[in-house]
Amino acid sequence: MSALPVWNLDSALTSYGGSQQLMQQLTDDIALLSDLYERHQIKAGPALEGEPPTAVFDEVLSRTAKALELERVLLLYHAGRCWADGTDAEASTSYQLAQHRTAPLAALTARLRAWAARLPVDRLTAASTVAAEHAHWLRQCQSAVAHSLPDGQELLLSELAPTGHSAWQRLYEQMAATAAVAYEGELRPAAAIRADLNSPLPPRRSAAADALGRAWSSMAVPAAAALNALLGHESTVAAMKGWPDLLDQRLAQEGIEPAILTIANRAITDLLPHLDRFARTKAQLLGAESLAWQDIAAPLPNEGCMAWLEAVDLVAGAFTKTAPQLARLARAAARQRWVDAAPRPGKRGTALCLPMGDAESRIMVNFDGTADSVYSLAHEFGHAYHHQCQRGLDDLQRTSPLLLREAASMYAEHLLLSGAPATGSRRMHLLHAWLIGVYQTCVGGYARFLFEREATLRRHDRPLTITDLDEITLTAQQAVYGPAVDPDTLPAHIWISHSHLYTSRFNSWPYYCGLLLALGLLPSAPPGALERLLANTGTASPTALAAQLGADLSRADFWARGTRFIAAAVDEFESLATRHATPPKARSAAWAA
Repeated sequence: MSALPVWNLDSALTSYGGSQQLMQQLTDDIALLSDLYERHQIKAGPALEGEPPTAVFDEVLSRTAKALELERVLLLYHAGRCWADGTDAEASTSYQLAQHRTAPLAALTARLRAWAARLPVDRLTAASTVAAEHAHWLRQCQSAVAHSLPDGQELLLSELAPTGHSAWQRLYEQMAATAAVAYEGELRPAAAIRADLNSPLPPRRSAAADALGRAWSSMAVPAAAALNALLGHESTVAAMKGWPDLLDQRLAQEGIEPAILTIANRAITDLLPHLDRFARTKAQLLGAESLAWQDIAAPLPNEGCMAWLEAVDLVAGAFTKTAPQLARLARAAARQRWVDAAPRPGKRGTALCLPMGDAESRIMVNFDGTADSVYSLAHEFGHAYHHQCQRGLDDLQRTSPLLLREAASMYAEHLLLSGAPATGSRRMHLLHAWLIGVYQTCVGGYARFLFEREATLRRHDRPLTITDLDEITLTAQQAVYGPAVDPDTLPAHIWISHSHLYTSRFNSWPYYCGLLLALGLLPSAPPGALERLLANTGTASPTALAAQLGADLSRADFWARGTRFIAAAVDEFESLATRHATPPKARSAAWAA
């Protein structure tokens, strides 16, 4: 395998003068903003009478949006350093300092939203170009006013976050990055052991699953404490803001009606038997009657590895016909060291994309040459392209629902599947890797949704014990995983390994809904629709954007488009497996042609 790149994170701050200058600039801007807010009485109150204060609105909004851009870049830079090496104590300290110095901005933006809700939106947008460009944000402020806290309470929450809520998140991240367990005669990081779940050797996958179970068990007490603290904090704040529960709050943040999620979840349950067919076919290819949990992402017999530069060429080439600008971005990102691809101890195990500056991004993957890691690369390029399509917008216009952010990346994966030149066994391997991702997103993701729904409801009454969390996990898994997966191998402690549970609430449904949305909306969309959609994800609701492309998210038949596409892919995989299955043997140096 060719040498794997490590990103140049510092270069993302070149236009800002470096991290220290950026920190000082942001600190100064926050102080000036605070004075500006006091001078113009930017705070909650009754509706404002008379002519709308257009000049004040334009100045306050523009300066706040610029501060939010600086905050985004600064915090993502320091977070990226921590995620690249969770053992770096200096990076962790710098990140905590940045969070502390920028905390007052959260209270100021809460005040801005409360003040904006007092303004006459129609008259303001008619009189101000800036307001017209932020009409969606203004209407969101009006909708959210019923769930706002007084300014003093918002300030208190922002000041407590670095030593409370954020501190629990950092504790979990550091534990996950440094957890180690005895494996093959030596102490090995859990993140490194996880790679062996992709081993072609069943005994090695089984040993890795056992070692990971022991690693998660060693973290169970502090992980349960962190999750209880986060759920307790978030539930208390949500109740103070008048939300019935955390799911209602998240749905409102995403701009999705509860009825739409209900319809989408029914589509997922309809899809589960088809994905169980995929699992059963894969089990047969591996010479088994059913899959052990650790075999779900295992490679097929005779599935080889791809070198880094080959992977970049494959991904960019697959993008070229349908999304040429995305293809150019992929090649530029690889050339300009935007990507950190090398697995190493202490590095975060999940892939991510950091939107830096106006159109630059930094991407983290753990590339091991498998088709799955190639899809991860395509997925993160999709996020980077989304950020690029929003070039020229300020941070209040860029704020997008996770549902739409994931739809962009899921579509990039679809482009790899549909655009890569492949026939025969190579097509089978590409299709297999895509279906692994779909399986983990829809089956694993729906299980996590059920887990989180039950866990958040129970947490209202009392703290959850480790036994509670294990029992909720297994119940959710047993409701979702089909008979093709051996129930005795389902990991009760998997809740400890899901980093999303420790960052924000109900993060799983936007992934599987984003997948169905992408498959139902974009393959048949006219040229240029992808770019227009991505440019506007922060300026209109998902329902409105889908309607512009002729789709109604409130209809079950829309969500069924995505499930039909996946079911057809399972049919194709079954057919290819019958024709191109090969007996298990050692992996070749390159993918089977």
